[in-house]
Amino acid sequence: AALRSVTYENSSLNPETIPRTVAFTVSDGDLSSNVQTRVINIGGVNNAPTLATIEVQPASYIENSAPVAITGNLSVADVDDALIQSAIVTIANNYIAAEDTLLFTNQSGITGSFLNGTLTLSGAATVAEYEAAIHSVTYVNSSDNPSAVVKTIEITVSDGDTDSNPVTRDISVTPVNDAPVESGIEPVALSYTENAGPLVISNALTLFDIDDTNIESATVVIDGNYVNSEDILSFTDTTDITSSWDPVTGTLTLTGTDSVMNYQAALRSVSYENISENPDAAVRTVTFAASDGQVTSNIISRNIEITAVNDPVLLSSVEPSLLNFTENDSATVISQTVTINDADSSILQSATIEINNNFNAADDQLGFTNQNGISGSYDAASGVLSLTGSATLANYESALRSVTYINTSDNPDPSVRTVSFSASDGSGASNLESRNITVDQINDGSVITNIENSSLFYMENSAAVPLTDTLTITDLDNTMLSSASIVITDNFSVGDDSLVFVDQNGITGSFNAVSGTLQLTGSASVPDYQAAIRSVSFQNSSDDPDTSPRTVSITVNDGLSASNVGSRVVSVVATTMHR
Repeated sequence: AALRSVTYENSSLNPETIPRTVAFTVSDGDLSSNVQTRVINIGGVNNAPTLATIEVQPASYIENSAPVAITGNLSVADVDDALIQSAIVTIANNYIAAEDTLLFTNQSGITGSFLNGTLTLSGAATVAEYEAAIHSVTYVNSSDNPSAVVKTIEITVSDGDTDSNPVTRDISVTPVNDAPVESGIEPVALSYTENAGPLVISNALTLFDIDDTNIESATVVIDGNYVNSEDILSFTDTTDITSSWDPVTGTLTLTGTDSVMNYQAALRSVSYENISENPDAAVRTVTFAASDGQVTSNIISRNIEITAVNDPVLLSSVEPSLLNFTENDSATVISQTVTINDADSSILQSATIEINNNFNAADDQLGFTNQNGISGSYDAASGVLSLTGSATLANYESALRSVTYINTSDNPDPSVRTVSFSASDGSGASNLESRNITVDQINDGSVITNIENSSLFYMENSAAVPLTDTLTITDLDNTMLSSASIVITDNFSVGDDSLVFVDQNGITGSFNAVSGTLQLTGSASVPDYQAAIRSVSFQNSSDDPDTSPRTVSITVNDGLSASNVGSRVVSVVATTMHR
């Protein structure tokens, strides 16, 4: 019974399979029995590979980082097989096909294939080689807005007959906020022409944020050749987006939470304006940036090319009142207050002063004395004074203030003249500034000339003798006369001397025998009065006349003023010797 209870056991997980022979003998104390044997055949059983020592703590993956190893500690063992045939590495939980990938580089005869979240390694290789191969497997997430749920990686290997136990390790994914992205702005420069008003800088700018639906702020900056006295960026505030312009730095700041699309529209509406009349022509560079509240986007920019436009010369401040010119005045300055401005030029090339209303070529003149490199040329036929020569605004202003008007007529046309001023910087003429000139007439007295220089001889007891045959009367500004006086002013002999006149052409005569004055009255033409005076005769009625020479003085009157005095000496000759 004892021998029958003896048992055999093999403790190896990978036993030697050579048959064992077991011999039985017994002894009575003196002699041993014969030997009985039995053969034991050893049959091997395949043991599955085993995986162990994988990390307990999750692997950590941060958005956009390099691939991370799923394990660095995992051990692979197989007690009865030196070779492994395959391995499976699977994202067992929360796999997202658009994001998650397991990477493997073929090695040691082992090739990898990743499909639908499973990486399959195949090819016979040693346990150590498979262990190294699994250590080289990495995880990567390709999304810029990855899901933050924990992934679970499960690993198994196979010796070709039996799969190992599975082991798992979690991978935590940490999203990182992605900056907004700007693009699409026009590559060509924006062309801005002086005085164009506000112009939108970009109609094509695009704004995108992969992991945020809202933008919190944006800045638009003139950061190339900014001129704070000229350049302005503007934006019309919306319900949710307001703006602030800093003229010191050239920065327009937009603030307020709104959607990406609304901020895109806002940036597309930002305008540039240059308010200068003489803008700096340097190219401006305008940059755009946006922020989601945590990070700021890339910066995109557009150049603005400035085209200056010549601004015309501006004349102003000519006196609004009439300039009063009185007949026979000396040359009179037309304007003492005219001013000249030019926003983009400090030098003028010419100016024109013109009598362009009621101009009378025979009488009206403009005068100028050359000065400060400015020469004047007056065209008497057209009434145009041309000033030429390169000179400063101040010098041309002085020149215009020195231009004079004169009327040379003694019977000027009283119509109001208009004198206009203009100037040119060589590229364009200014506006016209003008002043009206009134011409006031002064009555010019009639002029008596051509009375004979020789004495008139009167013979005692002769008939009345005409005082003059050659007297002429002229009046520059009147065609009619109203009266005349012919007076015996020296040695008048009362009772003897008389002046004789026969009424004619509306002219009547009245002789005062006491004063020796013949008064002619009545409105009549200058020629009629000339004929009337030529018809006046001197007579002495005495038989014993005073022979002292008489002086006869003649004046005429046009109703406003008396003429000069014309005179003739009358010599009275006695013909009888009186006792």
